[in-house]
Amino acid sequence: MKKTFLVLSILSLFACQKKTETKEIKAKDSVTTKKDTVKTDKVAKTPAVQLNIVDFKPDEIPAEMLKGSTHPYDMEGESIMELVPSMKDFIKGTPLNVVYIDLSLKKAFIKADGKIVALKETGEDQYSNNEYKLSFTSKTPEKLPQEIEVVTYAYEGKITIIRNSDQSTVVRDYFAAGL
Repeated sequence: MKKTFLVLSILSLFACQKKTETKEIKAKDSVTTKKDTVKTDKVAKTPAVQLNIVDFKPDEIPAEMLKGSTHPYDMEGESIMELVPSMKDFIKGTPLNVVYIDLSLKKAFIKADGKIVALKETGEDQYSNNEYKLSFTSKTPEKLPQEIEVVTYAYEGKITIIRNSDQSTVVRDYFAAGL
């Protein structure tokens, strides 16, 4: 009886060792397969598309601005600032605008990635929504050309527009003046 018990225990021990060996082999195969899929995921990533800021054309005035100003003393759109690319464009009367800023609505309008986007005022010279941020720096030009000396205000500076999803940034020059 002792011999049969000894033989049965050796057989069961041998059987248990074989089961653990097969489990380890299966585990190694699944890890190898998983590593292969991870490598293919890394290769499949695509680079982000560059932020595209386009000037407004004369007939592309944002519809929200066409409804009229909400400021009670604004007779002829005086609360709207049109930021043009440069002082030369302003003198020539080039009707392309980089940004519209409606001071009564407290909004800025840009044409980004092929669509007109409204941004709410979030601070001094800062506007944003869930997709884009706009900020600008301004200074008064030291000397104005004779053609536009009659203006009551004039600013020039840089506009910075950032797309929130990938932090793609565009920096542009601008000029604004008015009576």
